Amino acid sequence: MQEKKGASLLASGLQTEATDQRVYVLESVIRDYGRTDGARWAKLELAHLDYKEGRFAAAAAKYEEVLDALSADTSLVPLTRLNLAQSYEQADQYDQAITQYNILKKSPGFNNQAYLALGRIYMAKEDQVQARKAYEELLNSLDDDTLDPLLRSQVEAKLASLDAGKPVISSQPEENKE
Repeated sequence: MQEKKGASLLASGLQTEATDQRVYVLESVIRDYGRTDGARWAKLELAHLDYKEGRFAAAAAKYEEVLDALSADTSLVPLTRLNLAQSYEQADQYDQAITQYNILKKSPGFNNQAYLALGRIYMAKEDQVQARKAYEELLNSLDDDTLDPLLRSQVEAKLASLDAGKPVISSQPEENKE
């Protein structure tokens, strides 16, 4: 019964357009139904709102809290870790982001994003040796059967730019779409 009530309140909160009212409803879900899946999703949504508003440290703290509460075998772990890593990256907390991306590169479906992000961060840190290593590891991790030609060309362009001494970097992580 608690699970259904929490889910119902979460759904109404997610449909609320006014941010302050949405935050209030989501916080109510967490407060009143804290042991439910609805509360977990409410925490994730609050972290997403912080991220969208540029409050990257607050978002990272919320993602860490959610990650700590998840069992290791749930499919939410890599998604939450990706959001955590992106929050750290945007907050220029590169070492924390690197730690998260290094864990994430072992997660199927997230490894390409992790390697690209590692290369991007190392470029931002002006560590071309580590950037090259991340991009080369990405190329080596791709097999010919599942190879995305666009991804290969992007990575090869990044490696070529390192060779030319004119790095092509993106200053922002690609947004994770749920």
